[in-house]
Amino acid sequence: MPEGDTVHKVANVLRKDLDGEVLSRCLVRGVYGSERLAGSRVMEVEVHGKHLLVHFDRDIQLRVHLGMHGSWHRYPPGAPWKRSKATAAVVLETKQTVLVCFKALDVEIITSPQRRWHRQLGQLGPDLLAQEEPNWSDVLARASQYHTGSDFLGEVLLDQRVASGIGNVYKSELAFMGPLDGSAFEFVPERSFSPWAPLSEVKVEALEGLFRRARILLQANLGGWFRTTRVDRRVCPKPAGGDLYVYGRVGEKCFRCDASIARGHQGLQNRVTYWCPECQPA
Repeated sequence: MPEGDTVHKVANVLRKDLDGEVLSRCLVRGVYGSERLAGSRVMEVEVHGKHLLVHFDRDIQLRVHLGMHGSWHRYPPGAPWKRSKATAAVVLETKQTVLVCFKALDVEIITSPQRRWHRQLGQLGPDLLAQEEPNWSDVLARASQYHTGSDFLGEVLLDQRVASGIGNVYKSELAFMGPLDGSAFEFVPERSFSPWAPLSEVKVEALEGLFRRARILLQANLGGWFRTTRVDRRVCPKPAGGDLYVYGRVGEKCFRCDASIARGHQGLQNRVTYWCPECQPA
């Protein structure tokens, strides 16, 4: 699934083409009558966690969840598309631009009042990339509400009901880096956690520190298209050895101890997880 910073970056691009514009064409896969939204005006492009919401002036919202394979393309009117029309989930066209979302996991049209009891949106935890800092007590309360002490830390970090925006990359990196302690891009080895650690073994202060670090890392990666957790790009544009500590590095040497990075899968959705067996013993 996409990380929250990816969805926010996509939204920033869409806003430039859609904010205040009137649609000349609208098609949403599987939504009967979506073409009748042509003529409506786009009022806002919003993000909550991994969900992108396009607000129309008819008290209606388009919800898009990209999933693993979804992507937005931007074309001049009349230009050929680079992907098959059969894979188009959403088409939003204005006089100047055609925006096409291909292979999205989930798309739908909802009314604005419906949002509060929506099966997914209604349960989302605070967005870690919201302008206003989350209420960390609320995040911790949600962790206790939705998880028992035997649940793995990696699953808790990934649960969008606790806090929205963390995906597989940040989940793995956060467990390795540990709670926030000084610079968000540095880690104290003895504070690392195994992603397989039961929640009961993670102190409340440490869990809050992990989510606090997640917010800072997500914010820091809004400015570019290549994600890093190892450096602040404002200081050092390219880290030596790679952009990430553990994610995607199975079989490679840990930057700290030279052990081989391991990979496994967690939870009912079998989500991929990376960790260092030496620095993060189960």
